[in-house]
Amino acid sequence: MTHDHQPDGLQTLYLWALLGYGGGQWLDALKPVLPVPRRRQLRDWGLTSEEKRPAPTGRNKLFIELTERGWTWSRQHLDAPVSTRSTAGNLILHHWLRRLKVYCEGQNVPLAELIAFQQPPASGPEGTGKGLAWADIQAAARGLRGPDGRVRIATLAQGVSAPPFDDLKTALVNAARQDRITLYPEEYPPNLTPEDRLCAVRYGARANHWLLLND
Repeated sequence: MTHDHQPDGLQTLYLWALLGYGGGQWLDALKPVLPVPRRRQLRDWGLTSEEKRPAPTGRNKLFIELTERGWTWSRQHLDAPVSTRSTAGNLILHHWLRRLKVYCEGQNVPLAELIAFQQPPASGPEGTGKGLAWADIQAAARGLRGPDGRVRIATLAQGVSAPPFDDLKTALVNAARQDRITLYPEEYPPNLTPEDRLCAVRYGARANHWLLLND
């Protein structure tokens, strides 16, 4: 799909409807209803596929599904404008919230952690968070090591940063990428404190609350 071919607001809402169903759904169950030419545009751009399949009723019906390109486009354009004139948005929101609930409960991710998350600031020249020197973080962490060598990130944060600790989080992600540290989640979630949740470092598709210096 070229940059000249961008879904309009109603087409984007249609893609969000497919996502709400897990990536695919029977055409006659999809809302909003797209005019055939605009629906086929999404197919021709490679964002969706259309296939006649046996339906539960026994008849062959058209099944619409997101392609790999469609999934990629959706991930990169979650903030794309959508049509505000369609009443289908209410149902789509309901489907998305159900999936969000399943994710939060299955991954033990507090909703507040997702809603309050902000993009970390850009990294400084030394590969740490802006304004934080790795040597200072490393020295502070060494002084906080427990019997198993691990350091509680929330405790470290109190000594080297300030809420919302984005500079420290960026520094620790960069340090993990450079193999300076290993990040770990809390193994027993009931032990998590509000401070642990606030200072959690998102890395490796999980929230991490402990670090181990690799020195």
